[in-house]
Amino acid sequence: MIGSRLSPRGALIWQATPKATFKALYGRAHRSPNSYERDYGDGISQVANPGLRSEFIDTAELVADYLAQPTLNLRANVYAWDMYHLIALGVDPLSGLSQYQQNSGKVLARGAELSLDKTWDWGARLRGSFGIQNAEQQNSHLPNSPYYLGKLNISLPIPLITGLRAGYELQYYGKRKTLDGSNTDSYVLSNLNLVTNIPQVKGLEASLSIYNLFNENYLHPAADTNWQNTFWQPGRTVRFRMDYRF
Repeated sequence: MIGSRLSPRGALIWQATPKATFKALYGRAHRSPNSYERDYGDGISQVANPGLRSEFIDTAELVADYLAQPTLNLRANVYAWDMYHLIALGVDPLSGLSQYQQNSGKVLARGAELSLDKTWDWGARLRGSFGIQNAEQQNSHLPNSPYYLGKLNISLPIPLITGLRAGYELQYYGKRKTLDGSNTDSYVLSNLNLVTNIPQVKGLEASLSIYNLFNENYLHPAADTNWQNTFWQPGRTVRFRMDYRF
């Protein structure tokens, strides 16, 4: 039976000037094991673990917001996350079968991020961010955790066609550690999205998206349940979608 859990949250906010705001944030959250992780066992590939407990995270963050212009917001933040009692797939020492278990090693994440958000009266919007982070467990950097992350996104209306908007996204991922201790290469992805309302049908919206626009070749680290060390990711992908809202 899963008992009650306390998840406190708190914030101190200081508006130093009409344009500058500073925040100090703290929070604790938990995730209880789901029924598959705790109760599933077929005696062939996996055994249950009814004693599995919740995993926790403590977060602390300092944020500075600066409204440089009425339509331009700049933000800087630093954060520290402590994660413990993490639930991970392991091996039952009695049966030798797979079993979800409590990971005894605390995970520590430390990072900083700069971001901006700019809008224009004619309908365009620019958003960007760049972050530096380090996540480690028992003094070893976590696999599949990039050191650097960046994103740039611009959205604007197409003036020649009523209701049509175009969005372009640029994503940067730094190197990531794999299970054998090597690192994947950093890479840059571009995504293009066109969205328009269908005037003949109220509530109908059509979109055309091109992911990995320049057909970048890149790898993701594999999990410890895979025999491969890395996986090649999809190249250029095109998706057409229609949504109806009522």
